[in-house]
Amino acid sequence: MDNVGEHHKVALHQKIGFLGYGNMGQAIVRGLIESGQIEYNHLVLFDLDRSKLADFESDEPVHARQALAHVADTPADLAAQSDVLVLATKPQDMESALVSIRESFSPETLVISIAAGLSIAFFQQHLGESTRVARVMPNTPALVGTGAAGFALSDTCSEDDAALVSTI
Repeated sequence: MDNVGEHHKVALHQKIGFLGYGNMGQAIVRGLIESGQIEYNHLVLFDLDRSKLADFESDEPVHARQALAHVADTPADLAAQSDVLVLATKPQDMESALVSIRESFSPETLVISIAAGLSIAFFQQHLGESTRVARVMPNTPALVGTGAAGFALSDTCSEDDAALVSTI
């Protein structure tokens, strides 16, 4: 586990993609937006259940800023647009999700997984041995904005990656 203090947090100007936009993905995005860490135009979202993305796809978004978030058409489209890719799908769906992004995935992309039980080696096996991977274990209070998370980084990650993961 890594322990990065509050003073190491960074502003998020990268394109942050979320593959899976269920409860935990939504909680993370909401926390980033409400804390001022990211603007909607830096978000790229994809979920197989398009209804979860309704606020971003409607003609009258809940907040005008949400119109600036991009909803990707496919997982491959999401991966191609993301500088940081948050993998928020269920663990049992992860292998097929990784297969769907493999062709458009850039080796420069930082991967952050919140899927329980899947090792860093699992992600590097599917996306490349040099892939920068962070495994994050948020807890359920994160769903109401009061959670904590522990994380582990692959040996390919940098100190900047650690600060970025800590911020997210």
